Amino acid sequence: MIHPSHPRKELIEIVELFQIFQVKDYKELKKGELSKELWYVLTKNEYIRPDSEHYFIENIHELRDYLIKPHHKQIPNDIVREDVISRVKHLLFYAKTGYDFVGSNYDNIEQVMADMLFVKNYGDLPAVRRAIRLVNEDLKVPHRVEPVLTRRCEKKLQREQKIKSDTTLRFRLSYEPVTVIFD
Repeated sequence: MIHPSHPRKELIEIVELFQIFQVKDYKELKKGELSKELWYVLTKNEYIRPDSEHYFIENIHELRDYLIKPHHKQIPNDIVREDVISRVKHLLFYAKTGYDFVGSNYDNIEQVMADMLFVKNYGDLPAVRRAIRLVNEDLKVPHRVEPVLTRRCEKKLQREQKIKSDTTLRFRLSYEPVTVIFD
């Protein structure tokens, strides 16, 4: 069964992207009906067109696994969302105050690590990645914490990094008569 956190727009996008047109009138169906119909078709089919641009799914088993799990951009509920945002704000404040416990909401490094380990699961949020990056620079942190990213977010960040590195001007120095060459 498709996890209810997947929005209707995404289900429509999946039908169109993977060309699962056995789902009739998919644009007019309500989310629950579309979800049931799409899952029925996916259980009957054995092949889908691979996608290496948006979802990075190669076969129907990966698509089923993706749809069974909660949507990667959805935080379960508003209470958890507020908790994540609050913890991120505390971590950012801790980093901005020079990693000092006196001005922050933390009494020791274990509390900082507990918050980092909690928010790392929401690594698709830019604020979470930033907070973890800044707090990892603290010398008191016993081990680095890496945010958990979805494949989609990882690929997006890699593309952005590649574009940034390709467009950055570089120069070379030769120790002959002073020459600066911009690539």
